[in-house]
Amino acid sequence: MSAIVSPGSRVRFTRRLSAGARVALAVTGSIAVGVALVAALGYIVLDRQLGSELDLTLLRESEAFAAALGATADSGPRDLPETSRKYLEARSAGESSGAMLLVRFPNGQVLSNSNLHFEDIPANKGNLASESSVRSFETLKVGDLLYRVATVPLRDSDAVVAVFQAALPMRAHNTLTGDLARALIVAGLLVTLLGALLSRFVARTSLRPLHEAARTAGAVTQSSLWERVSYEGPRDDVGIMVASLNSMLDRLETSFWEQRRFLADASHELRTPLTIVRGHLDVLRETGQASAEQQETLDLVMSELDRMTQLVSDLLALARLEAGPTRSKEPLDLTELVEEAVVKAQGLGRRRMTLSADEPLLVKGDHDMLLQALLNLLDNAVDHTAEGGRITVTCVAENGAALVTVTDDGPGIPQEELERVFDRFYRSGAKRPTDGTGSGLGLAIAARLVAVHHGSLTAGNAPDGGAEFTLRLPRISAS
Repeated sequence: MSAIVSPGSRVRFTRRLSAGARVALAVTGSIAVGVALVAALGYIVLDRQLGSELDLTLLRESEAFAAALGATADSGPRDLPETSRKYLEARSAGESSGAMLLVRFPNGQVLSNSNLHFEDIPANKGNLASESSVRSFETLKVGDLLYRVATVPLRDSDAVVAVFQAALPMRAHNTLTGDLARALIVAGLLVTLLGALLSRFVARTSLRPLHEAARTAGAVTQSSLWERVSYEGPRDDVGIMVASLNSMLDRLETSFWEQRRFLADASHELRTPLTIVRGHLDVLRETGQASAEQQETLDLVMSELDRMTQLVSDLLALARLEAGPTRSKEPLDLTELVEEAVVKAQGLGRRRMTLSADEPLLVKGDHDMLLQALLNLLDNAVDHTAEGGRITVTCVAENGAALVTVTDDGPGIPQEELERVFDRFYRSGAKRPTDGTGSGLGLAIAARLVAVHHGSLTAGNAPDGGAEFTLRLPRISAS
């Protein structure tokens, strides 16, 4: 049962190939088709040429026999058998041209210079019959061999007086054409293979700038916007594309740096007026001249001012992080760092915090940056648990990494929000036990701080409810 390959499956197969492979495949296919056409044309031309030479040789034999009989034409048909016998004896098969000759007369008499009985071949009987014989060339099989046979009826006054046949073996013809076919197949395969290798090399060389462009585009991050594609070739399609990509990266780098500079400058400049406004509000509150309604308004303004001050501080911290870390990293005991973070987090709210850490875990990092990331995680846990709630912190080693897990007993994170909790300014829609006055940047800053240390920060939900954040950092040896 033959397999059926649909056009759609062929399209899907070619789509899985790289651009260089598709180019090489197309060129190789074109070469293969071209080689096949040239080989077929060469074979057909040689086969016809050799066949024409055979037919010409047989035609000359027929003309020579007709000329020999011409001298006895006047003596009547009675002399034809004798003259034919003498002619055939003089032209024995294997001598001269090696043609096998046969003459058949209307009375059924057959004369031949070989021991091959062409007259007994069923396909040849119609050619030898006086009433149906016509001048023709055809190929007959005798035993296991093929012979090219020319048939010429000899006429006298429109009456056939004899049918002459000349035959030549096609062994040399078939051997030569067979050798040519094998040589063409081998040469075609070699040319196709060489073309495939050459086209693959040319395609890879020509498309190398595209691979370099893809590699550069994949390597570009916020901290490596200086990456560019190197290209020294002509300004062709590839050159224009590379130039456009580098120009786009220039604009992108300029835009990123301008955005960072604006964010840092704006955050820095906003801190001064916010401090001044808070100072005046504190003075206004301390005078004690405000009514109860005015005092409530002042409390609301102070609360929003505190939130805005925290937002500005977070934006400034995030801008500094995106500008790239400038402080060097050193070996740290993550267990001690977590203990310090838990102690400091006790002042964030009245929560029951428990720490589980079995052994020292050495990591390489910046003390203050990692401490800030841990405090942001603990602050988020405090924000999502009620007063007196439980927060569990564990610090363990796992597969060459150091893991810190912060779990709370709050409402947890909705499943559809798990992928967005680290987005900037994202605030969960889940109901919080507290007022939730955060800026929405704490987790984004924590994730960025962990990424700077080549680690990861993931969010999930604990089996018994509550949010669970896992911080993973590469562990180093004590030596």
